[in-house]
Amino acid sequence: MAKAAAFLAGAASALLAVWLRQRQRRHSDAPEPMKKSLRDGRQLVLRCATRADVEAVFELCVRRLAIEHDALDELQTSVEAFRTSFAAGKFHLLVAEIDGALAGAATYQYSYRTWSGESLYLQDLCVAAANRGQGVGTQMIRGLAAVAVAGG
Repeated sequence: MAKAAAFLAGAASALLAVWLRQRQRRHSDAPEPMKKSLRDGRQLVLRCATRADVEAVFELCVRRLAIEHDALDELQTSVEAFRTSFAAGKFHLLVAEIDGALAGAATYQYSYRTWSGESLYLQDLCVAAANRGQGVGTQMIRGLAAVAVAGG
């Protein structure tokens, strides 16, 4: 029994080390910003978010969404907690900009599934009301696919 426990602990340690190396490689090789044309001819820029984006993304994707669903009183997080978790690498953000203004954002995480291996998990994708119906969400899904491929 002790040998089995030691073996499992060693295997788990080895898997964690491999996963951390892959994660470090992936995050240091973040894709360059992508430019896409929207249906109305405007240019959309997709890029990985920085700490400077966190407050605007929280406002668009968390607070405004809670307001739209009349659920602001049910919101259990804060911009500070969102910022801290982003800085700690607990989740990642892909932002979409039109003319330098935030048009949408996607919250995603890398996860490991015992059956299929490492994957990118899309938590939320939101598009600003003024930019809906113009292909922003479609381009964001394509951008996330590129992020997943770049991450291996």
